[in-house]
Amino acid sequence: MDKEKREHVEWLCQQLTEIKFQHRNAEKAVFRLHNQGGSMIRRRLGWSIDLPKKDAETICRKAERIFGAVGSGKPLKNEDEQMILDEMVLYLYVYHEASKPLVAQVKLIKQAAEKLVVQLPIWEVVNRVRGIGTWNIALIVGEAGAPLSSYGSHSKLWKRFGLAVMDTPDGKRTRQRKIFGTDDAAKQQAILHGYNPQRRSSMYRVGSCMFKSNQYLGHLVLDTNGEKQRDENGKLIREPSVPHVWRQFFLDRKKWEEEKVPEGPKALWQNRAQRYMEKRLLRQLRTLWIESERDRWNPDVLELSPNDMGVKCFH
Repeated sequence: MDKEKREHVEWLCQQLTEIKFQHRNAEKAVFRLHNQGGSMIRRRLGWSIDLPKKDAETICRKAERIFGAVGSGKPLKNEDEQMILDEMVLYLYVYHEASKPLVAQVKLIKQAAEKLVVQLPIWEVVNRVRGIGTWNIALIVGEAGAPLSSYGSHSKLWKRFGLAVMDTPDGKRTRQRKIFGTDDAAKQQAILHGYNPQRRSSMYRVGSCMFKSNQYLGHLVLDTNGEKQRDENGKLIREPSVPHVWRQFFLDRKKWEEEKVPEGPKALWQNRAQRYMEKRLLRQLRTLWIESERDRWNPDVLELSPNDMGVKCFH
């Protein structure tokens, strides 16, 4: 990669970092406005700090549905919820309207990020991976704060995103996490871990998209006349879906985790498998980025695959 192109890539990374901060700020403002409106609905529904967790979650879901119906013009299916909406609509409408410019700003920020991401050299290869998309790449580059190739190893990139494995004072190993406490030992551990919840949250979003969207839907089943077949509920019948390579990688790891801890809950297997997949994705993206800076860069023959130590098809 020549000097001019390298400088352009560094500029793109700086812009994506700034866009990430703008998006986070606007998203938080929308959340606060919606939460303010929702807090009054929850109060009206009888929410209390002493409520059992299940009851509190039910009230929160109801409040979310009621606030979501503000400005939609569509009635709620539940009569009691509709009655509360009618009582509070003028109050809630203020928060709904106040958030509109910010929601529009979030969309504009994402559009700006998309225009920058498609200029990255790795995009020609990454674009062929189902489920990752421009915004997820923008999140990764923005949270990294620099070209991925600038990290000395994939382990350093993992630590940046809160995915590293750390040493404990008693000689054991533990996942990177937020350290609580005010004593000197806790403060020292917090500095060593360098955990940033927001960066970890961004990577969790990316991982969720990867294993949920990374599959091919089966073809519709047709009868002898070429008509689409439906089941007894009227839904179209499809052939079984085929997981794409990254989703299959996640499923294989989940099965491995289940065999390792058979008595564990399903969420444990899934979270561990997703974490493993996220680490592999970051490693492969860094390797791909390094390859894009070399003179032999040929994106047409490359594939972003989780199953190799490096990016598939390097030559």
